[in-house]
Amino acid sequence: MTQADLVPAPADAVPVSSPVDPPVENKLPPTPEGYIRVRNLTDCPSDWDPDELVQETFIKGPPDGERLVVCGVGCLYYWPDDPSRVVKVARSTPEANAQIEIEKRIYSRFEEKGYHPNIIKCLRYDDSGIYLERAEHGSLTAYFEEGGDASLTERLQWSYDLADAIQYLHDLGIRHADLVGRNILLDSSRRVRLCDFGGSGIDGEKPIVVSSVYYGHPDDDERTACTVKAELHTLGSVIYEISTSRMPFHDKRGYDVGQLFKKGIYPDVKDIVLGDVIAKCWAGEFTTAREVAESIKFAKGRALQET
Repeated sequence: MTQADLVPAPADAVPVSSPVDPPVENKLPPTPEGYIRVRNLTDCPSDWDPDELVQETFIKGPPDGERLVVCGVGCLYYWPDDPSRVVKVARSTPEANAQIEIEKRIYSRFEEKGYHPNIIKCLRYDDSGIYLERAEHGSLTAYFEEGGDASLTERLQWSYDLADAIQYLHDLGIRHADLVGRNILLDSSRRVRLCDFGGSGIDGEKPIVVSSVYYGHPDDDERTACTVKAELHTLGSVIYEISTSRMPFHDKRGYDVGQLFKKGIYPDVKDIVLGDVIAKCWAGEFTTAREVAESIKFAKGRALQET
């Protein structure tokens, strides 16, 4: 999600793909040779001009690759004969290219400083895209939506590992800024692996992406700047998803979730093992991800003793 997505659509907004709007297909130019057309308009407010979306619609993937998933910056492609890697290819827009360049800078820093074990590795990058390790089970959000399950031990370990990875980022001067379940992958060893640094903040530069309202801090200034407080708020939301298999208020509209958060209304966590940790993340009672990790470690030890 980009900074532009912060302005909430009116309650009566109609997506541009609705039949009441002028047909988008008639306004788009032919797809250039070697490109694919990608449209993801379901969250666009009705007052967007479809002509402005033309820049967002074309992606040139590898000729021998298969499209795996559409992501915020573009698409991920894989090769059927090589399941170990994917390539992220940006949409043909200045904003998407800027996000990819930030991601390359961040992966260069990981290479320089050493990778955290719970962060997806970059294999290489060039003008065509960023080549990454592929996580067998995909994102946590998709894993849970498709009926995947996890033991209590796994959920506690995943939460700890994620908090530790976030501290690693912060120590390197990086703010993820879009910490959500779809950006946390599950590999073949069932380890969580953080991914997607396109548009993240680095060295004090303001991120050009923001987290989803289902996870993010209710204060828009905190959220757009991705302060530590805001990042820890989203961490709490992701720990909630890891613990319950669902993101906070998953059955409500995004606009309504944002309003609930602004009023200080959050899901009930009293029956969740890490409920106290989650509540403190939402309330801004932690100052570092390391404190979150230590609290998870304590709660994990206590919970496993009781089972």
